[in-house]
Amino acid sequence: MTLRLHGRLDGYWADHLDREIDELVHSGTRQIELELSGLSYMSSAGIRILVKYRKTLQSIGGGFRIVQPSDFVRDLLVQTGLSGLFLEGPTAEKKAREESLAVRVVESESFIGKISTLREDATLSGRLLGNPLPLAAAGYRLEDAVSLPLTATVTGLGIGAFGKDREDCRERFGELLAVSGVAAYQPTDGAGTPDFMLKRGQFVPTLHALYALLWSGEYRRFVRFDSKSGEEAIGLSALMSMLVSPEEGASFGFVMIAETAGLLGATLKRSPLAQLSGSIFDHPEITGWLSFAAERVFKRALTLSAGVVCFQPEERLDPYLRPLGGAGPLRGHVHSVALSYRTLPEGPLDLNTTVTGLFETQDVLGVLHLLNDNRDISGAGESEFYRGALWVGPLQLLAEEKQ
Repeated sequence: MTLRLHGRLDGYWADHLDREIDELVHSGTRQIELELSGLSYMSSAGIRILVKYRKTLQSIGGGFRIVQPSDFVRDLLVQTGLSGLFLEGPTAEKKAREESLAVRVVESESFIGKISTLREDATLSGRLLGNPLPLAAAGYRLEDAVSLPLTATVTGLGIGAFGKDREDCRERFGELLAVSGVAAYQPTDGAGTPDFMLKRGQFVPTLHALYALLWSGEYRRFVRFDSKSGEEAIGLSALMSMLVSPEEGASFGFVMIAETAGLLGATLKRSPLAQLSGSIFDHPEITGWLSFAAERVFKRALTLSAGVVCFQPEERLDPYLRPLGGAGPLRGHVHSVALSYRTLPEGPLDLNTTVTGLFETQDVLGVLHLLNDNRDISGAGESEFYRGALWVGPLQLLAEEKQ
């Protein structure tokens, strides 16, 4: 993106420029140059903006430079020792390196995905813990909860809670997500505030799960996807349909870090240990059991999502799955953590380092079980995303363990 500035870049106009560049970075722009041939004056307020966004874009693998500076600007940058930072060097080196890593490009009218192969024969190993079916009647017993250590190699989702023991978790079981040694969940104790634990040193987060879908191993593909316009969003089902193929497997596990145009999903309001005679999904009981947004929430937040999507799932996996959305055959189970916004660096990312870094610096806003609201008139559709990074691979369930 090239911005052409004219006139004076003083304190007043520096604030305007700051907001303009911030919007560009937020919308996905990573290479910015300022054409300053028409700039007659620049104060220290303007220089502060230059230094700020050079650091910002450099930290995410982008570029920021000045082209065609006016005599005043060139002299000022030389005198302040900043000419080497802004007047030299190509802006496209990072992009060229990223392009060289992309082994395949997939695109639609509004979206493009660049797919890199991490390991061609990589396969994820999955296992099922507990049973999701008692959820409908809030039919879990406290003894159903299983203690689950969450190492950096385990990814999973389900219903669980943090606590010193099962009894300590009784009133808090809710949606959980675990990736790379970080576990986040939405407690059902009425506080409405998500909680999380992070692996540090020898400490490994442990939670108690009523049921969970877990997987470990190496991912086969790494994907960077983006809106071509910067503003059009893509639905979760359409995104996954672009990136997975039945030729590679019947089931896939994935982790995604992405900027969202809004999440659509639900969370439990109460711990599912009540042993009901009916169903929590019946009306009017559902209003006391589930919190469901009639429209997308956490718009423009950064999200960490993990889930399983399937073309033809094994019979024992089927109770965990729901239609993913759209008209395609994909079914899935996906949980998502909403975080305060942070721009992702360009190019390849290390999953563990990136996830840990997000929870060390960003606010955790909520945890959702993502849903497809396909009601004819009032249905809000599905979760949508602008851009992000995604790790995905074929998933094979391990043999059932003897009880």
